[in-house]
Amino acid sequence: MKKKLNFFDLLVVAFGAMIGWGWVVSSGSWIQDGGVLGTVIGFLIAGIMIFLVGLVYSELTTAIPVTGGERVFSLRAFGPTGSFICTWALILSYIGVVCFEAVSLPTILQYIFPSIGNCVLYSIAGFEITLPWLLISIVFSILSSFISFRLISASSAALTAPKLI
Repeated sequence: MKKKLNFFDLLVVAFGAMIGWGWVVSSGSWIQDGGVLGTVIGFLIAGIMIFLVGLVYSELTTAIPVTGGERVFSLRAFGPTGSFICTWALILSYIGVVCFEAVSLPTILQYIFPSIGNCVLYSIAGFEITLPWLLISIVFSILSSFISFRLISASSAALTAPKLI
């Protein structure tokens, strides 16, 4: 595994971390519904869970220093069939996260520019979908996918092939 990150690589990692703000934007109503105590308990539980996940990743990464992340870890733990199922479950969960993140950008823009919510197309469970909101979500998803694809292509070219088992 080549161990090299340049300034652009670090910038992309930082940008990717900042894009993960969708849950913060969309959780406002969850916090209002849970109250102060519910919010504190929820954030404590989430913090403990994230801490444990970080510990597991740090141990796995040092124990198996091979590129491939979860695919390599699950292959070592569960074999080819279990790894196939695990990898597809992760891919599908990431798709769900992308959809969740894509609708957060127009939500923020609607807070800043309330007039973009004028052209209502339809309603789902009491939530109105407007044309600008939908277009912003689609463009953001396509742009994010394109950037991710280009960066994955560049990073995979720079990595050596992993020895899985």
